[in-house]
Amino acid sequence: MLVPSLTIDFQIPLQSATLELAKKIAQLEPFGIGNAQPLFVSSGIIKDIIYFGKQKQYTRYLLHDGDMGLLEITFFEKASPLYTIGTAVAVAYYLKIDSWGGKIKLSAMGRYIGDKV
Repeated sequence: MLVPSLTIDFQIPLQSATLELAKKIAQLEPFGIGNAQPLFVSSGIIKDIIYFGKQKQYTRYLLHDGDMGLLEITFFEKASPLYTIGTAVAVAYYLKIDSWGGKIKLSAMGRYIGDKV
């Protein structure tokens, strides 16, 4: 049986996932073969779950670490019923800069969510 795997570049606390870090990462673009976008992993507790898309087929998790860390991570897939508000999870994600209507904010694109990495 084949098991999918991810190569994690850095494990960081949620509070280290900042817009400033995303700006530094953007300076490394373009990403592609030989220059992969860094994949981060963090642990946190689900504070909120937001479903979006025409059929609510996508999910945003708001995670906190009980300290200063708070991060919204978007997954373009349906949420698992295993992960509810208050659940401790590990997430793997890419950091990006999102600009809309003249505003710039941090964007985290999820690749994995589970109870461990």
